[in-house]
Amino acid sequence: MQRLPISSLRVPLAKGDLQQMMGLVRLSAKLLQNPAYRQFVAGDLPESARFVPGNAGVMMGYDFHLTSAGPRLIEVNTNAGGSALSLRACQDGPNLTPSLRRRLRRMFLREWLDFNAGQRPLQSIVILDEKPLQQALYPEMKCFVDWLTAEGLKVKIADPSELEIDDQGVRLAGMQVDLIYNRHCDFYLEDPVLAAMRNAYLERRFCLTPYPFVYGH
Repeated sequence: MQRLPISSLRVPLAKGDLQQMMGLVRLSAKLLQNPAYRQFVAGDLPESARFVPGNAGVMMGYDFHLTSAGPRLIEVNTNAGGSALSLRACQDGPNLTPSLRRRLRRMFLREWLDFNAGQRPLQSIVILDEKPLQQALYPEMKCFVDWLTAEGLKVKIADPSELEIDDQGVRLAGMQVDLIYNRHCDFYLEDPVLAAMRNAYLERRFCLTPYPFVYGH
């Protein structure tokens, strides 16, 4: 297990501030499902962000600054890093407790269920990022591999250039890919290197999470 950069410094969080933050996150999720709001913003979005695949999107990040006037939302993003750091910081050892591992697994299983209506079980996940070995949070990706593998899933980390994409779907080194956990910063899949992946996504050849729609809205 690689060492993660977890600080020993504790930052106090008032209960009222936490409640405000949670309320705004819930409101944001509710707004995302509002047809009038979707129609209002659709004209400013590329095709990839107008497509709604049906799953909710994992690991959404809501970044708040704590101020004397209360918490202030500064960013909503879909490649949120730090979740594994937070989980590790809440316990003493490097291995996630079985209950938290199961909750993590259920989140990805729900994405798959919402995407394909339970046509077959989720078997394989790819954690995708640009040059992942060079990413500062590569150790966090490894944590997800370890935790989800312990729950019986096949999980690998890859750069987009490593994916094999055709009419049958997506593969990585011969492994059929059911779901891609996307940590790439090209949120709309507009880079030429992601063109084949974007087409496969729009044709529902694999489950992508999170995805352009939740970023655009």
